[in-house]
Amino acid sequence: MSFFNRFFFVGMLAGAMLAVGVPLLIFGAIGMAAQSSGKPPTVVGLRPLAFPDEPAVALSWEVRDMAGQRHDVANLSETVLFVNNWATWCGPCLIEMPAIDALARRYEADDVAFVIVSEESLPTVRRFVEARDWRMPIYVAKARPPMFQTKGIPSTFILDDARRVVYSHIGSAAWDHESVGDFIDRLLRG
Repeated sequence: MSFFNRFFFVGMLAGAMLAVGVPLLIFGAIGMAAQSSGKPPTVVGLRPLAFPDEPAVALSWEVRDMAGQRHDVANLSETVLFVNNWATWCGPCLIEMPAIDALARRYEADDVAFVIVSEESLPTVRRFVEARDWRMPIYVAKARPPMFQTKGIPSTFILDDARRVVYSHIGSAAWDHESVGDFIDRLLRG
């Protein structure tokens, strides 16, 4: 049995070296050929990036409040815009909601608009929100503009008076922390 084990491990080691070594030799040869030709190597699957001509600016985005009234985010006149994407089924979203509500209460009398948006149905969100003591404005929307699309929620964006995204964060956070207030205060001062 010890004879089998010794050859088994030698074979495994040789297989691993082939699995790693052969691709390295192939890509190394491609790189050396490209260097000698003066052309960069072509890697299949990589595409050039498309960069915007100007910074992302919030465009028209229709949202509906809990009463079903339609609002266009582009028409908000406040200096600072705080946008949060969330869902009733999202645990991290629900963890941060009290902190967002506290931040919204802090800036009720200031020039800050809070747009807390779910892509769920209005009846689902309305039932959920009615069971809580949130004073922040909650909205629903069918889709988010490209500038607010992420692969995860919660996602938060803070926009300045020119409607440029000056801060974004994916995941829950302590939005009622004094550092957030300091940042928003700086934006309000312009």
